Amino acid sequence: LQTLYVVAVGHGVAAGAAVNSASAVAVVLTTLPSAWLYERLGPRRSLGLACALNAVGIVGMASSSSMLPLLLWSALAGAAYTLHRVVAAPLLVSVAPAHQRTHLFQFEFAVHTLVQTVGLAGAGLLAGGLEGGALAETPALRSALVAGAVLSLSGVLPYRRIPAPGPGRGGWG
Repeated sequence: LQTLYVVAVGHGVAAGAAVNSASAVAVVLTTLPSAWLYERLGPRRSLGLACALNAVGIVGMASSSSMLPLLLWSALAGAAYTLHRVVAAPLLVSVAPAHQRTHLFQFEFAVHTLVQTVGLAGAGLLAGGLEGGALAETPALRSALVAGAVLSLSGVLPYRRIPAPGPGRGGWG
């Protein structure tokens, strides 16, 4: 969807690849800083921050048409993805007994893959439906991106339910 949007706002396929690459570069560059941030914020605030930053990155992309902002917003969304993935593993380890961790990690990965697949399909269907209706291609893609940002931001609510650190939890939380 991101590449389609970049092409729709007047850039070529190579520019779309560059925007995707900016996200990938941000993933690599923010892995260690994400671990540092997790240590300071704990899972609840780290995951909430990841959702919020992802939403901001997506809305920023949806409201941009110049290459530099598209690259920067894509990088922000990539960094948010990294923070989310870096926090997930230690959180799962901290909440599951050792004998259940393998199954929990398998289940988490399956749910992650399923949600990502459904989200991508939903975004494509939404953009296609809007484009086939009252909107032209660019506004339809923009609307689908904003819908994805809203869904990303909605993740803050369940993450707020993660317990705050308590005594003897070694800073977890």
